[in-house]
Amino acid sequence: DAVAAGSSDSRYTVTYNAPSSLGSSSNMRVNIVHGDLNLGNNESGGGLLVVTGDLTTQGNISWDGLILALGGYVHIGGGGNGGLNGSIYVANIDTSGSDWVFRTEADGSRTGSTFYNNGGGNATYAFDCTQLTLVHDLLNEVTPAATAIWTMPECAGSGSSESSDY
Repeated sequence: DAVAAGSSDSRYTVTYNAPSSLGSSSNMRVNIVHGDLNLGNNESGGGLLVVTGDLTTQGNISWDGLILALGGYVHIGGGGNGGLNGSIYVANIDTSGSDWVFRTEADGSRTGSTFYNNGGGNATYAFDCTQLTLVHDLLNEVTPAATAIWTMPECAGSGSSESSDY
């Protein structure tokens, strides 16, 4: 919770459950969820979503911004027409200590991550530099130290996007 220290910004939430407000593309928030997060039908949000456990979605979920799923497992389930404009990063990170590190096997190799998608629908997952730039700017406002380690040369021409339909 070091990022929260000294931050009185109402756009910042640290929780052990689903946050009451996930923000929107016009009102982005920083949401950090310690543990697993299940998002249900028709939920949407915008900004930065950090989930230290597994992330599971069902139905018409939509997100504008960046999702960091650090539990090593993302399950996109059921039909739906939502999607993501921004980016998602899935990694198997041990967040139990003061230093977050990649989980490893007995031989020292990194433990893998899983992005599992099943069900019908027309969800679109689009890499969107405009949304990522907005998240970067939000972090700079909430906690400037965070943006010092995040550079975005691939988004120098903000607005570019690539998409994949699932």
